[in-house]
Amino acid sequence: MNDLKDPEILDPSAQDEDDEEEQSVSITQRIIGWLWFFFKVGFAFSVILLIMTVGAVIGIVKGFSEQVPIITDRSYRPNLTTQVFDNRGRLLAKLHATENRTRILATSEIPKFIRQAIVAIEDERFYQHY
Repeated sequence: MNDLKDPEILDPSAQDEDDEEEQSVSITQRIIGWLWFFFKVGFAFSVILLIMTVGAVIGIVKGFSEQVPIITDRSYRPNLTTQVFDNRGRLLAKLHATENRTRILATSEIPKFIRQAIVAIEDERFYQHY
C-alpha cells in the first residue's frame, strides 16, 4: 500500500522531470569539467612557455656576456687616439697605445706616389673637382 502513495507511481510525469534534472545537471557538470580541463591545460602551457622564455633570455644574456671583453685601465690600449673631454668641452686626456698616431702630416711630407695612389683609389676625378 505504500506503493500507492509513492508520487512516482501516481504521477509518471514526475519521474520524467527527475530524469531531465539529472540529465541537465550532468550536462552542466560536463561543461564545467571541460572548462576546468581547458583551464588546467592552458595554465600548464603558460607555465611551460614562461619557463622556456626565461631560459632563452638567460641563455642569450649569458652567451653575449661571455663575448664581452673585460677592460681595465691597464689593459686598454686602443689603436687610435681617444680624446676625453669634460662637460665644458675642455680636453682632459688623450688615450693611446705606445705609439701616438695623432701627428698630422703636411702635404709636402707625403710622397707624391702615395698621394696619387690614394686619389686613384678614392676618386680618380679628384683634381677635376678641386
